[in-house]
Amino acid sequence: PGKPVDEEHVVNLYRYAGPYLLSRLQQELHLLRLAQRGIEVIIVNPGFIVGSRDRGPNFPGQIVLGFLKRRFPLCPPGGTSWIGVSDVADGLVNAATKGRSGERYIFTSEDLTFRALADRIEKLTGIRAPKRTVPKSMLKSGAHVARFAAQLIGRRPAIDPAIIVRLVADGFYYSSEKAAKELGLPRNPIDQDLIAACKDFKRRRLA
Repeated sequence: PGKPVDEEHVVNLYRYAGPYLLSRLQQELHLLRLAQRGIEVIIVNPGFIVGSRDRGPNFPGQIVLGFLKRRFPLCPPGGTSWIGVSDVADGLVNAATKGRSGERYIFTSEDLTFRALADRIEKLTGIRAPKRTVPKSMLKSGAHVARFAAQLIGRRPAIDPAIIVRLVADGFYYSSEKAAKELGLPRNPIDQDLIAACKDFKRRRLA
């Protein structure tokens, strides 16, 4: 919450993250060390990507699919920064030709609460969005239950439930001003890619 995070922001992932996110952090730090040795390295950090051909689907795609299938009786209260996959593709090309070695670039185009995302999906598809929002206290209680369950079965979740609560309860937003200024990152509304994602999910009979 508050000021959007930019490339200079320091996040203590060692305190919050599980093995997957820590592995991503270690990879990035290794690449930055290579850049210091003269190897050309340009790092791109997209926000929540939405678009067609999301084979997983990935976590943002699962959120969109959840609204399409009306899996969420209540809307999460937070939000985050989104970007269409077509803008990411253009940004990657620009990063390869205009990016500076040893630099990181955040790619985002729209800051949307989950309420705004659900309303956008309703407007584009006609599928009704949840009208009520999950209380933050309920989310926090759910995080404690999820953490306890993980301990019982001896598994550490890829992302600690506490950080998920921080995202969905308070929101977490990112600034792409650097990428827009240095790379000419296109930052279009996500509507076109959101429609493409919805159509693709339906074509694949996921929604």
